[in-house]
Amino acid sequence: MHVEANFSHDKLANLPPDNWRVSSKESPAAAMTATGIHLTDAYLNMFGPIKEVYAQTARRNDANKNGDVLSFQVRFQNGATGFFNSVLETPLYLRYCVFGSDAWVEARDYHHPSEVGSTYISVCREEGEVQSTTYAWEDTVRLNFDAFAEACLGGAPYPFTTEEKLQNIAVFEAICMSAESGKPMEIE
Repeated sequence: MHVEANFSHDKLANLPPDNWRVSSKESPAAAMTATGIHLTDAYLNMFGPIKEVYAQTARRNDANKNGDVLSFQVRFQNGATGFFNSVLETPLYLRYCVFGSDAWVEARDYHHPSEVGSTYISVCREEGEVQSTTYAWEDTVRLNFDAFAEACLGGAPYPFTTEEKLQNIAVFEAICMSAESGKPMEIE
């Protein structure tokens, strides 16, 4: 029914003004190129095509011409909804949560993906009891590179389909246009 994520951190705070990550041309829509595009990958993979986005950005640090706060809402073609938020001027906060009619599941990390740390998964079903499990750190960045290399060499297919990757670019562009115009954008 609904998915929401927050990928906030201050790893990119105080970048020099000539860094591409603070350029409104090279890195539009605040945190979209830093964190958001990874979450829209997951959204598309788990819930299918997105048909509409509405994005807003804000700037707390004047050096970040493209903003350092990004929030967007999505509507999937299947009717589900989603929300994403990222603040690039705050200590690390990572959360991914899916709400269904029979349960919700939440993943939390207290370490940046590049750092060793556990992932905590909580599940709550209709009866209201929360069950939590802790998972050991995996180098997901390395696993992604390995999967990409294997696919390039003719091995197992890459986990994200070509259609998902192309739609993620369309979602990215729509988020940038929505943030700039202040209006919802439909994705064809």
